[in-house]
Amino acid sequence: MKSKIITALVVAAALVTGFFVGRFYAARQWNRFFMDYVYTDTSNHAHFYVRALTQLREGQQTNAVEFLEGRLDGELITYISLESLRPEDRSAAGLRAIRVARDYRAKHPWHNTSDEINEGVQRVFALTK
Repeated sequence: MKSKIITALVVAAALVTGFFVGRFYAARQWNRFFMDYVYTDTSNHAHFYVRALTQLREGQQTNAVEFLEGRLDGELITYISLESLRPEDRSAAGLRAIRVARDYRAKHPWHNTSDEINEGVQRVFALTK
C-alpha cells in the first residue's frame, strides 16, 4: 500500500513538473515567434517609409503618392475578413481605420490599376455604413 502511494506521488510530481517545464518552454517559443513577426512587420514598414520619403525628397511626388495609395489599398484589403464576422464581433480599431481611409478617399479619389483590388476596397468601405 505504501509503495502505491509513493508511486502515485512520484507520478503526480512528474506530471506537475512536466506541465510547468512544458508551459515555460512553450511560452518562450511563442514569445520568440511573436517577436520575430513583430520585427519583420516593423522592418517592412520601415522600408515602405524610406521608399516614400526618398521619392518625396527626390521630387517624385506622383510616384510617392501612388506607392502610398497602393500600400493603403493593401492594408485595407486585410479587413475584408471582417465581412465574415457579425457586426458586434468586428474590430473597433479596424472599423475606425476603415472610416478614416473612406473619408480620405472621398476627398482624394484614387483607383488601383487592379479592378479586383478596387472592388475589395469598396467592399471594405461598405463595412462601415
